[in-house]
Amino acid sequence: MSCPTIKRIAGLIPLIALFSILFPIETRASFPIVKNFSRHTYSGGSQNWAVSQDGSGAMLFGNNEGLLLFDSRSWQKANVLNKTAVRSVLADDESRRIYVGASYDFGYFEPDSANNRPRYRSLVPALPENTPVFSDVWHIMKKDRDIWFQTDYMLICCRNGACRHIESQKKITASAIFGTDIYVGFQDGGLARVNGEELGAMPSADLIHDKICALLPMPGNRLLVVTSFSGLFLFDGSEMHKYNTDIDSFLQEHRVMVEQRACKPKFLFQILSSGFLTAQILKLSLAHLSIIGHMLD
Repeated sequence: MSCPTIKRIAGLIPLIALFSILFPIETRASFPIVKNFSRHTYSGGSQNWAVSQDGSGAMLFGNNEGLLLFDSRSWQKANVLNKTAVRSVLADDESRRIYVGASYDFGYFEPDSANNRPRYRSLVPALPENTPVFSDVWHIMKKDRDIWFQTDYMLICCRNGACRHIESQKKITASAIFGTDIYVGFQDGGLARVNGEELGAMPSADLIHDKICALLPMPGNRLLVVTSFSGLFLFDGSEMHKYNTDIDSFLQEHRVMVEQRACKPKFLFQILSSGFLTAQILKLSLAHLSIIGHMLD
């Protein structure tokens, strides 16, 4: 598949839908074709929290009842050790692992040739004894040889079977790799950068006093900062500026739950009670806008 691996969809998604926006055809109408899959089709829970795609094109979903795998023909389900909901997924083709974050657990699935099913290994035993208790793992990132897991108040970094953690006094609601650094956004606004074994606040982000729900690297060495009600902002590594677009009023009126990069340069926003909205941003200007409907509730 020509699209880049999908990195993150978090929040309450009441169904699994594969959109043709992942395979855009410019002559297609504004409303892409939507194919719905009910929970009875994939034999899982009603809520799906994350989606990723491996090098073979298989789709991977974090579901209330575990990890769902779809190869375009059939569905398969696998569980973490404590059988909790899978909140985040990252397919790593280099290691042939599927990293997952769950509730009170995180680790990876790897191929098991013995029974042709993914085998799970938890990374929780690799944490130091002084690691604080965590609940849900909301996002996973790969930077060089390190795998980073984001929880509400902590980042966990694992390499070669060993893990370390960086604590946060404020609730983390978004994270991303930008340039050579890892950044996090907070519940009450504000931005911080991983600096060694701690998080260093970015003073220029103080103008945001709303929940940061997404951080998206943009062309031109800029980071798109998505807020719940205050619209979009651009961060260049030192300065933060409001990013004014034609969809500002819509974003401020409707609560933004999640974001997602589809195929460059399209972005997908999940709007509470309003389905999905796609925006194509070229040279930092809005080029296309459509609202996706006709999905299962």
